[in-house]
Amino acid sequence: MMISYPGSIPLTPNISCSYTTYTNAGATNSLTPGPTCANYLGGDVWFSVVVPPGGNLTIDTEAGEIQDSGMAAYRYCGFGDFLGCDDDSNPNGLMSRLVLSGLTPGETIYISVWGRGGETGTFGICATAFNCIGPSLSGPTYDYSGCPNSYSVSYDVTSLGDANSYSLTNANGFTVTPSTFTSAPTTITISGIPNGLATGNTTMTHDGDANCNYVISSTATVCPAPNDICTNAISITHWGSTVCGSPTTGNMVGASDNDETGDCTLGTEKAIWYSFTATNTSASVTVVGSYYFNAVVGALTTCGSPTVPTGGTCVNNSLLDGGTEFLNLTGLTVGNTYYVQVYDFSGRTNASNNFTICVKTPVPPPIPSNDLCTAATTITPTQSVQVYNATNLGATDDGPDCPPFNNQVWYQFVVDQTEDYTVSTCGSSFDSKINVYYGDCSSLTFVDCNANNTSCNFTPYGQVIFRADPNPLKGGSALQTRAPRTYYLAIGSNAVEEGSIQFAIYKEAVFPITLSSFNGKNNGETNILHWVTVSEKNVEYFAIERSFNGQTNWQVLEKITGQGNSSEARSYQATDKTPLPLSYYRLRIEDKNGEVNYSNIVSIENQKIKKSVLIFPNPSKGIFNIQGTELNDQKIILWNCLGQKWESKIQNNHLDLTNRSNGIYFIKIGSENQIFKIYKE
Repeated sequence: MMISYPGSIPLTPNISCSYTTYTNAGATNSLTPGPTCANYLGGDVWFSVVVPPGGNLTIDTEAGEIQDSGMAAYRYCGFGDFLGCDDDSNPNGLMSRLVLSGLTPGETIYISVWGRGGETGTFGICATAFNCIGPSLSGPTYDYSGCPNSYSVSYDVTSLGDANSYSLTNANGFTVTPSTFTSAPTTITISGIPNGLATGNTTMTHDGDANCNYVISSTATVCPAPNDICTNAISITHWGSTVCGSPTTGNMVGASDNDETGDCTLGTEKAIWYSFTATNTSASVTVVGSYYFNAVVGALTTCGSPTVPTGGTCVNNSLLDGGTEFLNLTGLTVGNTYYVQVYDFSGRTNASNNFTICVKTPVPPPIPSNDLCTAATTITPTQSVQVYNATNLGATDDGPDCPPFNNQVWYQFVVDQTEDYTVSTCGSSFDSKINVYYGDCSSLTFVDCNANNTSCNFTPYGQVIFRADPNPLKGGSALQTRAPRTYYLAIGSNAVEEGSIQFAIYKEAVFPITLSSFNGKNNGETNILHWVTVSEKNVEYFAIERSFNGQTNWQVLEKITGQGNSSEARSYQATDKTPLPLSYYRLRIEDKNGEVNYSNIVSIENQKIKKSVLIFPNPSKGIFNIQGTELNDQKIILWNCLGQKWESKIQNNHLDLTNRSNGIYFIKIGSENQIFKIYKE
């Protein structure tokens, strides 16, 4: 924030100093935070100076009632664009002096003056300018080629000002190259600086006027860690045993945030890298922090790639200094190199922020008892949610369909009536997947799979909603109680991961009734349908529907009112007085909310009416079904109301008039004496 002080007192630069007396009595604290020199406790007053053409200024103070002063310079009022701070540089005792160069002519510089430690009273101040022009330069640029022992710093001189040459001297005796120069642009390099030490001030001496000497301020840095980037990762051993042979010691000195692809994002990331060549398909990475180290650990398959090996997601579970972090990596390829990132959660980069790291082979977990379909754990789903906890650690891959699918464990349950099931692995610790099958383990029938539901804490997991049916019976003239069918759940990983599994399952009855039986028989030229319910819930009515093929053209024959709600066995009966030679029947059950469900299908063959010829539907859009004795391939004579005649044949018990005009037709079939009237609409 830039603070404007329109009351600052202007100073006019002169060639020589002529002090003017001012006071800070009654002044308040206007600098927050305060300057870093001369024990600033407030009581500062402000002056302003317009920079003269040479771009150089010297601000001097003289003792009065204040014997020890402090002074700071800014490009803006307040604390914006700080230019310098001084305590005792003036030869006049303990007073302040600032020498500023390289300023922009015409800009306004603001000066704050205060008494050290809160002194108040009078003091003198003046501004002087010299006519010489100093150099212009940029930097620093650090060179780490001498690391880890030393580093160098460079500055680019873009202008000599009005000097013909400069000579250079470093206060700490480090080598400055070149030691003199006479032209610009020129690059100045200070070299041989021990790692971590400061350069010290470097003075550029103006050959014509010492007032325009330029001081390059001291700077300091440390060498980057040798493994600061992924491609420079230090190789460590993947021990083949379950015991770490020799942990590797590391610290965070020189670590930085290189913003690499795949970086961990927990805490403040200033990381170093290690690599190992896999000697096993699994690895346990252990990082033990020191008293000043709270470890974050993550793994990548390749530098510059966000791909994480299974179990390599960044972790910081201990949350405290001195804790231990683990990565349990699985699905590794023996011989491939993997990369491990390590850093302190708080971003600390001192030598005391140290740790040990080791990569060993984990103890193989025991194979789960329900690893195979043939050993599936039996569960009994109910209409209340049931939660099961398990693990797929050590599980093998035997789940067919819906790849990728790995490390499955198996569950089974028996279905004896049509019901809707919901299965969810929301509580699992990894990207989990569910596959659903029915049948037996030697010939499973795939139902559904899922691994991409993200409504559980935004973590991918499996959720499957499916309808389960019992086995249909084959053969016979009527469908009795259906045989139970076994369903299987295979729960595993969508990405070769292992961990804890938590899944929930519940079921909902599809029918608003429990149907004990639905069957039928013929009685002369009629068919009798009979069904028994064990319970009914909110039932409005039963509708008897008939079809000639058991698939399409279902027609309602009769509606029978249900009991509404009942927990007792109820018996129902309906009669089809005009059945087909082969009729298919089903129950349509509708509840009071308008929900509709269907029963199994019953077929009844009635020999009493098989000799008759039946044509349906009538009217039709063009396809007429014809039932009767040996009608297939029979010749048909067809004529319309105008007396136009055609000949045709019955094919597969069908008469196709889709290409004829709409209207009334008359047909005579083979040797039948009867003439039938049909209508195409």
